[in-house]
Amino acid sequence: MVDFASKGSEILKTTSIVVADDHPSQRKFLLDVFEEESSLTLVDAVGTASEAIDSVIRHSPDILILDIEMPGLDVFHAAEEVCRLRPEVKIIFLSGNYKDHDIASALRVNAKGYLSKADDALLILDAIAQVMKNKRYFSPTVEERLVEMDSGQV
Repeated sequence: MVDFASKGSEILKTTSIVVADDHPSQRKFLLDVFEEESSLTLVDAVGTASEAIDSVIRHSPDILILDIEMPGLDVFHAAEEVCRLRPEVKIIFLSGNYKDHDIASALRVNAKGYLSKADDALLILDAIAQVMKNKRYFSPTVEERLVEMDSGQV
């Protein structure tokens, strides 16, 4: 079990999370990660961006973890709608790849984080802890892309 408090978290209440990912195995992985932490509660797990909007309206979670590639409504439009309806919800994108236009779109909708589906549980927990402290968190690979994008090398 990962000690979430040792990750520098100063969360005094349970952090509520909605996960939107069209892969049941990814939703199960995240559920397992969150079950190990008493300070984290998965309040809903859905398979589309439209369902994510509905779930955020219904549950008002602290964090929405949103898969970049899902069928149906574009996830960035969904993120914009979530920001409009529930601006206090912090969005962390989850992706299996690192397309520059996806990273730029995530930044445009004020995402607080961008993680890889390959990241281990410790990185995911660290991202949540940082985001709950009003910081941003990007996977190391995404950070590399941001540096290259900023330097004009891409």
